[in-house]
Amino acid sequence: MKQPSVVIIYDRVNKFGGAERVLLALHELFPQSVLITSVFDPSKARWVGNWEVRTSFLQHVPLAKAHHEWFALLMPLAFESLDLHKFDVIISVTSEAAKYVITSPMQLHICYCLTPTRYLWSHTQEYEGRSWRWVKRLCFSWLRSRDYIAAQRPDVMIPISTLVKKRIEKYYSRSCIEVVYPPVEIPKVSSIKSPQRRLAEESEYQGKINSVDRSSFKFQNDAARKLETRNYVLIVSRLVPYKKVDLAIQACLQLHIPLHMVGTGSDEQRLKKIANKSSLITFVGAASELQLTGEYEGAFCLLCPQEEDFGIVSVEAQSYGIPVLSYANSGIAETIIEGKTGILFPEQTSESLVGAIQKAQQISWDRTIIQKNARRFDKKLFFAKMEKIVYDGKRSKENYE
Repeated sequence: MKQPSVVIIYDRVNKFGGAERVLLALHELFPQSVLITSVFDPSKARWVGNWEVRTSFLQHVPLAKAHHEWFALLMPLAFESLDLHKFDVIISVTSEAAKYVITSPMQLHICYCLTPTRYLWSHTQEYEGRSWRWVKRLCFSWLRSRDYIAAQRPDVMIPISTLVKKRIEKYYSRSCIEVVYPPVEIPKVSSIKSPQRRLAEESEYQGKINSVDRSSFKFQNDAARKLETRNYVLIVSRLVPYKKVDLAIQACLQLHIPLHMVGTGSDEQRLKKIANKSSLITFVGAASELQLTGEYEGAFCLLCPQEEDFGIVSVEAQSYGIPVLSYANSGIAETIIEGKTGILFPEQTSESLVGAIQKAQQISWDRTIIQKNARRFDKKLFFAKMEKIVYDGKRSKENYE
């Protein structure tokens, strides 16, 4: 069978996060592919590199690149009007409108579904808000019917987690062949730096380090005893309201434990007010891959108080032998073995998170078990599954022809 021509469709290209890592993995798997999206902002998506990017007509509409949410009613048309006739395989990666693309019967359309559109289905009330609620309800009602129809178009729909699979079955009334977890780059060796080097690198945090009872941070075996110098808890997240980072700040202030927060976002100023200039709370900001590695290596655990569809960061943390404390009703829960690689807490409250941290302090964590669990989500497994789905699907189309 000849090599199929592949196009990757994504909702918008104007940031970098977990979904964008999926795109980069697909580009690695299909290096000759083209990326097509509604709007593209090169200044905010330098990760694209030399990948060929094409856009919809919205690219030329004033303000669309900066405020795509204002154009939700035009998103269906933006993707339905794309000309894809030259491609054999269409892979839409979406949590919104990329699945709207129209294909021919002999083209293979695979939808890698990040989640059914949140503001139309699972989290409508949160997005309605208080202002213009009746207008939003009318718009959402119209978009909901369009979204349901569009969700029937892909030949194959692949959820990123069991949580998303259940949402697809509930909201789109269609089955999924299997869950394919997003790809995670698992380091071959997680270098654990000496206590002397770690303390030297983090001298600015000395006051916080001295305030922590390190004996409560426990790891098993001789190699892992070096991890007793791990003396802060970590957040790696965009700083936006639904991430619930404020709960982590409140919990750490209550327990007098240092917290490092990697990431930026619209909620940053509000969170700084909650932190109230406490020396325990460090806003690291945006971090390079090298800096992020350093943060993982110095952390006792990763906090995930938010509800996520999957949670690549959780797997990344575990690849460094770090236990993860996550809200139980989240896709992140699928990455955790309770009591072995992390802890699930039942409520999105600071009290519930405090209880999880205190419980974690009483467990002697085995770094080897944590890292082994992370390998379940290695990028190589993603490659193998996606390649098989593409070639099996294309072969089925050719046999039908």
